[in-house]
Amino acid sequence: MGIACCNSKSSIEMEMNDFWNSIKIREMDPSKVQESIKTKLKITGERLVATDFDNDFIEVYFSSEENKDKVKSFFRELYDKYSKSENASDLKYFFISMFFLTNTKFTAGAKRHFKDITKLFNFSLSENEKKVVTYKKELLFNITKFYVNLISLTTAQNFAPVAIKTNNQELINAFDMENQEEYINKLFKSFDGPSLTLDNYWSLYPVLSNGLGVRESLVELHLSTNKKKDKPSQ
Repeated sequence: MGIACCNSKSSIEMEMNDFWNSIKIREMDPSKVQESIKTKLKITGERLVATDFDNDFIEVYFSSEENKDKVKSFFRELYDKYSKSENASDLKYFFISMFFLTNTKFTAGAKRHFKDITKLFNFSLSENEKKVVTYKKELLFNITKFYVNLISLTTAQNFAPVAIKTNNQELINAFDMENQEEYINKLFKSFDGPSLTLDNYWSLYPVLSNGLGVRESLVELHLSTNKKKDKPSQ
């Protein structure tokens, strides 16, 4: 379902879908991502630094045969932005988000490597004698929020082939932070308490790894919210 008339997807939505589906990481095993994060990043205090982001990450994971230069520019600018962010976690969230972009047939591997990298990044977690891993729910919420924003609003505003055409204010409203937060709250509403096990969180993986579905859900939520606002009171 799209913002354009007659419930069809707008050209912007279709281009965003094509872009995210075309990058190399969509066909890759998450074990390769884990290895690159471990060997190609340096951790200095709370900060991450990629020794050669262009060759080690853009060329390997984020390149595409379509809009080659613009795709590279998009990811290079993101890396520069997150590297300079006051919030040192932004760049960590970016690399963690890569696991939601890998080939979905490796779901179990993605979960295992996600855990390993959160340890590497010194994210707070606990693991009991039965190997059950638990995080603060706030941390997993923030990772999810970063990822959803990356594949929606950040793309609409910063990926050149889309951004130069994004005069569709309704689509921007559908992707705005308030609507994203409402969407993620709905995903998390069945998780009680301040903590969340990795197993329970990973029940969201099929939803989150489907970027097209995430963006469609944001659009649908926006349209639904507007309908309720427009509905005359009895």
